[in-house]
Amino acid sequence: MTARRTLGALLLVATSLALGCRPAMRAPAPGRAAAPVELAALEGTSWILAAWGDGAPAASTPRVSLRYAAGRFEGRSGCNRYTAPVEQRSGGGAIAVGAIAVTRMMCAEPAAGIEQRFLAALGRARASERQDGRLGIATVGADGRPETLVFTAEPTAP
Repeated sequence: MTARRTLGALLLVATSLALGCRPAMRAPAPGRAAAPVELAALEGTSWILAAWGDGAPAASTPRVSLRYAAGRFEGRSGCNRYTAPVEQRSGGGAIAVGAIAVTRMMCAEPAAGIEQRFLAALGRARASERQDGRLGIATVGADGRPETLVFTAEPTAP
């Protein structure tokens, strides 16, 4: 009986760890999970960073943006503009981001810190997903744990 309980506990721990390795944008509503999204589906929409991978809300100023077009992510990273090649990988919204090019304007705090944090996270992007109209870019945090940057669609001008 003790061996069975030990085995059961080990299976429970292993299952919990396996399920916990995939970042979620937020707790999904019943029956609604984050769905992988292909990069081509993002074309034509600009996105604004709403929350960091640790769940902390992103500041509205400076605004961090992301847009996908013709195999590249581009936008504002806080105070500078950036561009980076991105390619779709096989399987469930998997992506790979290449070397990020950034303009070189001097940035004061807090913009410099926000920019550094965002560019580091974007360089570690592994997948894209959508839930409830939001875009998630799944990354690996500096500590090696999975995180998801959450973006909302930028409102379009009338």
